[in-house]
Amino acid sequence: MSPTHSSRRRAKTGEAYQDAADKASDKQATPTGPIMTCLPAAGATPDYEAVRQALVADSIEKALAANPSAQLVAPGEELMVLPEPAPAKAEEAEGEAAPPPTLLDAGDGVKEERGRLVAERYGYLYDTGKALQIVSPLWISPDGMRVCFIHFRQLRTPARVDQQTLQQMLTDVGAVADPEPEAVKELLEGLAPAEAKGVLLMNGEPARPGEDGKVDYAFDPDVRSGALRDDGSIDLRDRNSSIGVSEGQVVATVYPPTEATSGRNVRGQDVTAEDGTAAEITAGANVTAASGDGGTVVFTSAIAGNIHVKNGQVEVSQVFRVGGDLTYETGNVDVEGDVEINGSVLAGFHVKAGGDITISGTVENAVSLTARGDIIVTQGILGEDTQVVAVGNMTARFMQNAHAMIGGDLTIGNYLYNADIRCGGRVTVSDAGGGRSGTIAGGLVLATGGIAACYAGSRSGDRTIIGVDGTPTDTVKADRLQEMVTELDGRIKRLLRMLGITQVEADALTRLIKAATPSKRSSIIAFVKRLRTLLAEREKASTERDQLLRQIHEQVKAGALEITKEVYGGTEVHFGQHAVTVATKTPPSAYYYSDEQIRSRALT
Repeated sequence: MSPTHSSRRRAKTGEAYQDAADKASDKQATPTGPIMTCLPAAGATPDYEAVRQALVADSIEKALAANPSAQLVAPGEELMVLPEPAPAKAEEAEGEAAPPPTLLDAGDGVKEERGRLVAERYGYLYDTGKALQIVSPLWISPDGMRVCFIHFRQLRTPARVDQQTLQQMLTDVGAVADPEPEAVKELLEGLAPAEAKGVLLMNGEPARPGEDGKVDYAFDPDVRSGALRDDGSIDLRDRNSSIGVSEGQVVATVYPPTEATSGRNVRGQDVTAEDGTAAEITAGANVTAASGDGGTVVFTSAIAGNIHVKNGQVEVSQVFRVGGDLTYETGNVDVEGDVEINGSVLAGFHVKAGGDITISGTVENAVSLTARGDIIVTQGILGEDTQVVAVGNMTARFMQNAHAMIGGDLTIGNYLYNADIRCGGRVTVSDAGGGRSGTIAGGLVLATGGIAACYAGSRSGDRTIIGVDGTPTDTVKADRLQEMVTELDGRIKRLLRMLGITQVEADALTRLIKAATPSKRSSIIAFVKRLRTLLAEREKASTERDQLLRQIHEQVKAGALEITKEVYGGTEVHFGQHAVTVATKTPPSAYYYSDEQIRSRALT
């Protein structure tokens, strides 16, 4: 019986399947390219590039975090071979023969011998695509002070490191320090193939920087703001501002800096460190300096007085003391040292001090206080005709209607009312007195370092301006320079009118001189020289002004206002030349300057 049509079709299908299977079997049995004999037969390959990048990471932690799969190989280990030549197939005999397979190039740490590639040293296998290389497993820290053996997850169990191989690896990277015995032992015993670990082999000898010079004071040099009492007044006992010393008393000992001790990295190279720096302190007024033991300098007070540390100087000031109120009995005070008034300054008197001014009572109207140091007033400062200037900081219970220019910080215990304040530091208005304490109501308060208060503005509608501006020194100087530029502009215009020209042009001036009659030429030349002098003065003043304005702008950007309870509607907020008005009563808010705008955010 002849086979059916479907049977014949199954037979042909089976023959085709068998033919394809035979060809596949032939392909598996006879590799056509070079064989990587150092890797598992399953065909897994290392993360070559990840391994290379990890070994140059700037920390061991980053190197291990990469966690690549890798393969360590030992010296003499076969890496790659060529397959046995396959017998030519009948169908290939008629056409061109396939090109014979070739090995990859032998890169660094690899050699070719008898048709195979062999490792010359211990390390990680790295395939560039064109060549095989061996990459050292030793990681050296960027500062050259540590050597670590980095062990990544292995595709197969590698040969262990022996003592000779380890020494050769260290030599190859230039490491000459002695390796840690425990680390060597761990490495020689072998690590788990699946473990990613760094074994710290050696440390360099770090350099030790020199110690900075120091000052050992015989007193507490830190001046504090003074504790605020419950009523907002200042507790002068807590300020530490009046420290009395006697004549001949040792007030400070200055110790010199020490030199650095050099070290050595793992490659044997010297490592240096910075020597210590000298203490920036000198003997100021009424203090003598003499050499002491061990290179020290001993400071001694030449008089009895109050001691201060200001601007890098230890100085002793004579103290002018007033036992009670400053009245006609004492009169105005103008001294180079400190002034201590154990009472109030009555209306109309002037106090000027080269150091600090301390007043345990009140400052009345039409008083002038000027100090190159700090001003401390236990109670308040009153009066629209009162002028206060402090190069340092100022502290008071309250200020009402008075004017003040302060180089440092201003601390107020209760309130500022209709005061005119320009402050180079930070203004802080505390709520120590309870109730509506912490209020800035009416007046103008500008502070380079910002403002912190509880309330800002007035229920009665008194105009209140709070804000950030440049330091008083910078703003006053910028204003004077602007006045100078304006004045020079006027003088230049008058000269131009006298010369009969409208603008400064070199050609026009030259023509003017040439056209002048001999009798007038000398006068014209003198006018032109004067004009050029004025133009040079204007350019100098304008450049200096612009530089100051840029500096002030940076100061303005760094400041902020913090009103922690309430801002009344109508309060003006100024940052430099920019201003906004708070429309309605606002809850706790902070104001700052960003992207050339005044911005605000809620305080929580």
